[in-house]
Amino acid sequence: MDELKPCPFCGGSNITIITMLYGVKIECFNCGANVADTKDNGEYRTLGNAKKHHENKAIKAWNRRTDHD
Repeated sequence: MDELKPCPFCGGSNITIITMLYGVKIECFNCGANVADTKDNGEYRTLGNAKKHHENKAIKAWNRRTDHD
């Protein structure tokens, strides 16, 4: 699993990964910013595979940053 970067909005590090019934959400407890990956069309046959897939996608989305010059 990739390491989570600080919150892109407040810079906080009080961040958690929350496993939901149909996916994974990453949330900053300082400001409430969050990202979730919840789409599942049944391609993952086990809950463990689905959780890993959703977690990886959510982490990539959370860690994505734009470059500012």
